[in-house]
Amino acid sequence: MATTPETDRDFDALLATGKPVLLKARGNSMYPMIPDGTQVLVAPLAPTARLKIGQVVFARTGQSYLLHRVLKVAGDKVLLKGDWNRAQDGWFARDLLIGWAVCLWRNGERFPLEGCVARRAGLVVSAMIPPLGRLLRLI
Repeated sequence: MATTPETDRDFDALLATGKPVLLKARGNSMYPMIPDGTQVLVAPLAPTARLKIGQVVFARTGQSYLLHRVLKVAGDKVLLKGDWNRAQDGWFARDLLIGWAVCLWRNGERFPLEGCVARRAGLVVSAMIPPLGRLLRLI
């Protein structure tokens, strides 16, 4: 059973229990895969879990969190980027990643995010945004 946290500060504590957390995405950095307001089920990420390129992870960033895609993994560092963002977020220490997106709900329908097809589709969208932005500036 997933839990919905009362505040952002509850995410660490809830995920530490080993249970998934149902959260509502805020912002459009992961558009169109995860638009603003989408419900996302986030499961705890074990420190030894193997990260996959294209996987959507939940990371701690100072006083807040982000739900972005893994672009590269190099040892204990992970490069993240929001699909709709032009720039990468930069490299994160592995211990800042506390969860991973299992699935989302859109119009009452469940969409898995952990499969190969979902990861690859997200990577395609993420790769298309910078060139699309440059093209739109030319028009």
